Parts: sequence; C-alpha cells; structure tokens
Amino acid sequence: MIFFEDQDGLCCSPRSEITAIEPAFPERLRVETCDGKVGYCYEAIELAQTGDCAYAANRTFPTDQLRRVESQKGSLLLTLANGETLKVTPRWVPDVRKFLGLDRYRPQPESLTRVFLREYPFEIVRAKVEVLHLHFRDTRALVANLIWQARQQFRPHSQTRRGKSHRGFWYNPIHATLERAGFINKEFSKEAAEALYLRQVSQMVYHDRLFDYGDLGFDDEFAHHREIGTRRPDIILVIEKDCVSGAGIEAARQLGLSWITTGGISRHVAVEFFCRSLHRVYQGPVIVIDFGDFDPGGWVAGHSFVNHLARYGTPCPAGPYYLTRPELYTEEELELFSRPLDSDDDRVADWLLKSGGIDGKPRGIHCDWLQPPERVVQALQAILQTIAPLDLTDAKGFLAARPPARRHGTRLSSGNGRKPASISLQFKTRSRKKS
Repeated sequence: MIFFEDQDGLCCSPRSEITAIEPAFPERLRVETCDGKVGYCYEAIELAQTGDCAYAANRTFPTDQLRRVESQKGSLLLTLANGETLKVTPRWVPDVRKFLGLDRYRPQPESLTRVFLREYPFEIVRAKVEVLHLHFRDTRALVANLIWQARQQFRPHSQTRRGKSHRGFWYNPIHATLERAGFINKEFSKEAAEALYLRQVSQMVYHDRLFDYGDLGFDDEFAHHREIGTRRPDIILVIEKDCVSGAGIEAARQLGLSWITTGGISRHVAVEFFCRSLHRVYQGPVIVIDFGDFDPGGWVAGHSFVNHLARYGTPCPAGPYYLTRPELYTEEELELFSRPLDSDDDRVADWLLKSGGIDGKPRGIHCDWLQPPERVVQALQAILQTIAPLDLTDAKGFLAARPPARRHGTRLSSGNGRKPASISLQFKTRSRKKS
C-alpha cells in the first residue's frame, strides 16, 4: 500500500492501482490512481504490513482493501474499498498505526494542504464553468490554485504573462475567473474577493514561503525607491515617509549606505526586490536604521522591515536602530511640535517603556521637523559612529559639521538610559499600509 494525501486527507492505494508517480513541486511526488484520485507524498514506499490488521477484539480487515485513514478525537476512521467504514477506538489505535506503518509516514505541511494545492491537466483561467465547479469547492480553493498554476506556468521571457503586480494579477487571472465561476455575487462582493486574494497570495509567499513574487512574474516596480550603498551596502537606512525622502536619501548617499523608501510599513514585494538587488553585491547580516516618526507607529515600521528582511534571507541580528530621537530636537521644537499619543492605542504603554517617550511622557514627534536636511546627515553620522564606525575621511567633508547639542548627555539615549540597539518590539500594526 502506498500512502499519500489528496484534497480529503490521508489515503492509500495498492501499487497495482496507481497509474503514475511523478516528481512535483516542491520536492515531493505526485500520485495518480486508476479511479482518478490525485495526491502527494514524499516517498512512494510500502509502509503497511501484508495480511489482516486487527482493529478491535476478534475483528480484522485486509490491508489491501484500505483506502482512507482519518483521525477523530483520538480514534481512527478507516474507509475500505467497498465504502465500508471501521472505527478504531483509542485502545487499538497504536496497534493499527504500527501495523500500517503510519508513524513512518511523512505528512504534507499545512502550507500545501490548508488549501489543497495541485497541478491540473488544463489551464484554470480558460476552464468552463462546469469544470471550475467540479474541481474547486469554494473561492479560496480557486484563488489559491490560480496562484499555484501561475507559478508553475511562469516563464521570464514569455510573450503571454499574467499580471505583473498585485493589482495586475487581480485582474489577470483572478477576477475574470471568479466572475465566470459565479463566486463573485450578491453574497460575496468583488471587494471581498480581492481582499481574499491579497490575503491568500501573502500567505503563500510571505508566511508559507512556497515561492517569491518574482516567481509569479511580478515586475520590480520599486527600483526608484531604493539604492544599494557604494561603501557600506550592509547598512540600510529605511526612510518611512516620502516627504522626508530627499533628506534621507542625500544623507545615505553621502555616507555610501543603502537606502529604501517605504511610505509606511514596508511591502513584502518591495523588500523582496530590495534583497535581490542587495544580494548581487552583498550577502550577510545587515544593520537597519529606521528614519521615521518617533511614535509607536514609526517603531512598528522599523521592526516590520527587519522581519521582512529575514523572510528573504537577510538577517538583522541587532534589530532596528531608530534615527529620530527627542535629543535631536530643541526644547522649543519639542514644545511646539510634539504631540500627545492616543490613550486608546494599546501600543503606547510598551513603546513608552522601551523608548522613554519625551521626558518620560507618552508624546511623539514627527520626523518632518528634523530640518534643515543637514541635521539628518548629522544625526545619521552620530548613530553610525556609535554602532558602526566608518572611515569617512573622504566623505565630502561632512565630518566638519558638528551635530547640534543634545538635550540629554548620551546621543543615543532613549530618554531612560537605554540604547535603541537592543530594542525589538512586537507591536500590533495599525493604520499603516501593507501588502
């Protein structure tokens, strides 16, 4: 008996009833049976002993007649070739599992079975309505397998391609296929369907790590939002807001650092292409300096970027450093431009504990007030001299500029004596763009 998993769970067939066993992505075997079942396993080997298997006192079944095994609250439910079902009580489960060799079976990961992902002998996007209804039980199954097939079919230099961005991929192939299948209707709107698609593709790419956006044919639309450093590509300045990007980019360029503008929480796809670009010249751990607002949302942005880097094989062991600090502002600027933080924001207490706030109070300040741009250069210079001293004697003479006096004695003070180097917060993300 060969055990494998189809869309209904763990099943098995005698080798004589299996019509094909072929390699499939990702590094597994695709099994087809003469009755039309399609499933996957990692090893097509005989696990069960031959003969009759005892499943209760004075009760046995022939193992060559077993077709499906299901777990039910400590018990097993066995389905035989004739459709008969047998219940195995917890007392007999260990004996049955041993006889069938189930403890040696390597199951498919949840990433491939949460929604059953498989290859189809037809192009899903061109399938007729009745074919779609036959093969896909619900909207999520259809969306997930459209994405899966697009990865399978993508060829870099093909003249015919699916959408090359999140929005483009929604229209080709997702939207039209869902419309034709009748899955977009009065009960399930177009907006709900698009939201489901975005969650599903993010799950498959970012969380399950089945493939990358580039493997779907997404284009790199983010090249103008980043640059790899000429001197220290491993030090990355993350510029959170477009309105301060000019100052941040100029500062990073003067120092020869890498930079990226995110417009808030970094997008997975943008970080993917950033890492591809970085890895062409540097592969290894990096240092991240976040240039964003001094508030919980700004700190979430830095921490999220570090997490996104890790997904794409770019570790940042120290976590993010934060460039914008109260010490960079004058007393007058803090009095005029800082603001009290929302007391209903459940991130504030944690942020205040780690950052010290402004004079120990739950107040924040936007990075926009760090003007003129030379102050950004000076602030970046100061933090670099502490965390990653550079040989900057030839860096356009900017070392001649002296940073403004700090309100506290330590330049990297967080307001409570701590340095931001060790900060790694798990705040809840809220009201920030993400895809």
